[in-house]
Amino acid sequence: MTQVLVFGAFGQLGRALASCPWPRGWHARFLDRGACDLTDFAAVRATIQRDRPDLIVNAAAYTAVDQAESQPDLAWAVNALAPAAMAEAALQGGAALVQVSSDYVFSGSLGPAWHEEDEPRPLNVYGATKLAGERAVRAALPRHLIVRTAWVFDGAGQNFVTAMLRLGLTRTQLPVVNDQYGRPTAAGDLARALVHMSQAAMAADGGWGTYHVTNSGATVMWADFARTIFRTARPWYGDGPDILPIRASEYPTAAQRPANSVLDTRKAEQVFGLTLRPWEDALRATLAWPLPGYGPVRSPVAA
Repeated sequence: MTQVLVFGAFGQLGRALASCPWPRGWHARFLDRGACDLTDFAAVRATIQRDRPDLIVNAAAYTAVDQAESQPDLAWAVNALAPAAMAEAALQGGAALVQVSSDYVFSGSLGPAWHEEDEPRPLNVYGATKLAGERAVRAALPRHLIVRTAWVFDGAGQNFVTAMLRLGLTRTQLPVVNDQYGRPTAAGDLARALVHMSQAAMAADGGWGTYHVTNSGATVMWADFARTIFRTARPWYGDGPDILPIRASEYPTAAQRPANSVLDTRKAEQVFGLTLRPWEDALRATLAWPLPGYGPVRSPVAA
């Protein structure tokens, strides 16, 4: 029996990991904040020492990008120091660790997709803390998978898809940034990819390292992503608001965002034979039925 310990049970990725199929003979235990406070590093180490997992998956993170600018200590504790404690305990117990990271470790300068070996230069506190978590894991534990992803969405919780649908309930026009581009990632697809990569790496005791994983498909600006969301949801909710493209400078936020969030995924494809479906297909699957709480549902019509 392969024992797996998953931190972050109630987050987008944690929920997706709980719902996706695991290999036969694998048993995953999911921990939320109540079961283990990630700011209590002694408790993190003690939990791993007690459970003696073969694999740890850290799906937990402080993801409030703007709030991190005013709460840097909390962001550092969850995103950097907790993974360091996990890696140290994993090394002592002989476990491997999957650490989920972000496109925000990069500067976001315009150009082609980011490769794993490109130099990280985060623009904000959140990105700096995720990079520090990566480095701590890399330094402490040879048997690790660091998986960077971007623009994660699902049909619940707080993400761009649910935010657009919620705003669409009361707006006829919606300004959306049109000078930042990326490739969206469905949480369920990412979860299945992590399980696949973990199983392959554990079986071969190889392939450890840093990888980029997102859905495939065309790169897209936030504004066009918003249009696609409302077009896809139209059979359930009718016409959405008009999307008004704006510059990021017209929508100031506490944290600076990268202009280019596109991650090159060829390494994961080559090492693990892993190609995720186009994000447009994943979005259609997410919105194949009405999401609760987003307005009156009408009978399906042609989009």
